[in-house]
Amino acid sequence: MDNDIDKRCKHLSYRLIVPVAEFDVVRFQQELPKISKSDEEDWKSVVLGPSPESSLSFHAHVFWRPAKTPPKHLQLQVDFHKWKSKSKPITGVYAEDFYALAKEFLTPPTANIHVHAEYSFPPKSWQTKVLPLPMKFPYGGKSAMVDGLSMEFPSEPEGVHGAWIQLAKKEMTVQLYAFRPIEFSKFNLIDDIEAFTSVVKNLVEEGAS
Repeated sequence: MDNDIDKRCKHLSYRLIVPVAEFDVVRFQQELPKISKSDEEDWKSVVLGPSPESSLSFHAHVFWRPAKTPPKHLQLQVDFHKWKSKSKPITGVYAEDFYALAKEFLTPPTANIHVHAEYSFPPKSWQTKVLPLPMKFPYGGKSAMVDGLSMEFPSEPEGVHGAWIQLAKKEMTVQLYAFRPIEFSKFNLIDDIEAFTSVVKNLVEEGAS
């Protein structure tokens, strides 16, 4: 990891839709105490704290529910957050180890998972490499501004197919959208952050704007 860009990663969301027959959700739920339920969206969830041995300090919110489409599928979402959790994590399972646990209940050993990754930068000391932001343009006899960029990557570096850069007064955010093959037993959050950081470093740089 270079330029400390990896430390700017604050959120990763892994989203998987799997056939009911390939995910033993009953046994899965028996392994997880203190399951919360949202009647509004039919989500069930647990919070996992970071491992004491981890250098990342990410906690995880794990959500699952029957998928709306296609039928007879389940939706499993794992959100890793760098900020402090408002909910008390369960004991016995750490955030970084979730997929090592989940593999015991998933029939396929691998999956191509949809991932959202988000990075945050102070706009006073970081800038985009792609196009300068903000960009002013005339509109209605006044000046308007472009404060965001949307990009597509047909080459799909590290599985990333799209990115969005948004500039605000207090924060510049970079969001990546990817599909990445994951072998559940070998999942490593650090490896994924390193992969996404290699893409982000080609989009932004540190320096006066």
